[in-house]
Amino acid sequence: PSLPLTAARATAHPRPSAAAARTTTSSPPSVSASIPAATPTPLPEVPPIAILAVTPTSGLGVLADAAGSYDPDNTPVQIFFNFGDGSPAVPASGLTASHTYAAPGTYTVTVSVIDIARNASTASAPVTVT
Repeated sequence: PSLPLTAARATAHPRPSAAAARTTTSSPPSVSASIPAATPTPLPEVPPIAILAVTPTSGLGVLADAAGSYDPDNTPVQIFFNFGDGSPAVPASGLTASHTYAAPGTYTVTVSVIDIARNASTASAPVTVT
């Protein structure tokens, strides 16, 4: 069986004239507000953290390792090793440095870690070479 179909009657709406279709625009009312410019608050500069491990190698040699050192600000750092025997502090090209002492003994090895803001941190460790 088929269902009866009924058609809906469309209601015609008059089309607006071209004059009525034009819209007028006006500028929004001017609002004067003073909003201060946002200035980022700089984070405080935090010094680096120096961590040092010293291991005797062979004879009078040692290996100083500052691989655990870091800067919490993630800024580049310079690392210097002082082997405690009167030799000048050595700027490191990496995180480790080797050194050979002239005589057996117990020495204090120090690493200095300096960030780009010139904040410094040091760590020291004794080493005995025989």
